[in-house]
Amino acid sequence: MPGMADMHTHVDRKEMLPLFLAAGVTTVLNMGLAIAGIRYGHSRRDTQGLGCGPRVVFAAFHDGRPG
Repeated sequence: MPGMADMHTHVDRKEMLPLFLAAGVTTVLNMGLAIAGIRYGHSRRDTQGLGCGPRVVFAAFHDGRPG
């Protein structure tokens, strides 16, 4: 079975990430509350092949105003 994707999460601690894999979730969309340690540390970990956790995609806030 391919991994599942959770398209609405609010991950605020890196310790939460392995729990997703334990439940079969391999990709998550973080809708907010992502501290810099998760945002930048997680992407570095992915490129270096260290640690375990799902692929995390971060949503950006856009209010519709130009600029």
